[in-house]
Amino acid sequence: MTMVPLSTLGKRLKQLMNEHSISDSELSKRSGVPQPSIHRLVHDKTKSPKYDNVSKIARTLGVSADFLMHGIVDDSGAKNTNTQGACTADTATGIASVSLGVASFFPVASVVGGTVISALKALKKPRSVSPPPVYLYPQLSWRETNRLDALNDPEFVSKKNCAYSGYEAAGRGFWLTMKGDAMAAPMGQMPTLPEGIKVLFDTGKRVTSDTLVLVMLPSSNTLTCRLLIEEAGERLLKPLNPAYPMTLVKSDTLILASALEARTAL
Repeated sequence: MTMVPLSTLGKRLKQLMNEHSISDSELSKRSGVPQPSIHRLVHDKTKSPKYDNVSKIARTLGVSADFLMHGIVDDSGAKNTNTQGACTADTATGIASVSLGVASFFPVASVVGGTVISALKALKKPRSVSPPPVYLYPQLSWRETNRLDALNDPEFVSKKNCAYSGYEAAGRGFWLTMKGDAMAAPMGQMPTLPEGIKVLFDTGKRVTSDTLVLVMLPSSNTLTCRLLIEEAGERLLKPLNPAYPMTLVKSDTLILASALEARTAL
C-alpha cells in the first residue's frame, strides 16, 4: 500500500463526487449519511470523522474507507475497495519505545486496527527502498481486558483509539497503560514498567520463561502484569518491584497475553 501525499479527506471526497457527478444531497440519499455531515467532510471541517460515515460514503463512491479517510491505495495504484474495522489513530508524536522494543519514530497517517499499513518517513528514501510496515492496535482500559473477545468485533475496535508499533502480533494485539508500582523495577534495572507506561500485549505470542505476561489471578479474580519465571521446577509470577511477593502459577491461573513492547511519552 502507498499513501497519496498532499491531500485531505475533503479534497478526495470532492474529487470523487465530481467524478461521479453527484451532489451533497444525492450522496446523502444514497449513503444514508446526513447532508450536513457530508458538507463538513467536503470542507474539512471535521477533525475526527466518524469511521461509520466515511465507510458508508466510500462504499457509495466505490472506494475503500482507507482511501477516502487517509489516501491509502494498494501497490497497483487502485483505490482499494476492501474495508475493515478501524480504530482512531493516536497520532501524538514524541513517543519513545523502551525496554521491550526498538525505538521508532513515524509520522503515522493511517488507521487500521492491527493491520499492516505503509507509512512514509520524514526523510525521503530512494524508490527502491520500501518503508517499514507499521501496525496499529487499540488502546484498552483494564476493565476492557476482561473481555478480549471484543477485539474480534470490528464495531468495538472502530471506537477505540490506536497506537502504532513495528511489531506484528501473532494473535490480537492491544495497548494497556500500566497502573501501580508493582512492575516498576529499582532505579537502573531493566525492564521496568512504571505507572503510566503503555505496554503492547499479544494474545498469540508463545509464552516462555522470562516473559512479561498479562494474567488473571484465580485468588482475586483480577488482572495483573508479571514476569513469568521458573525456579526449582515451578513457574512463578514475579513483580519487577522486589517489595511485592511472587505468586505461584497454578492450574487455574489464566495467562491472557504476552508483552511485546513498552512505550512512554517524552
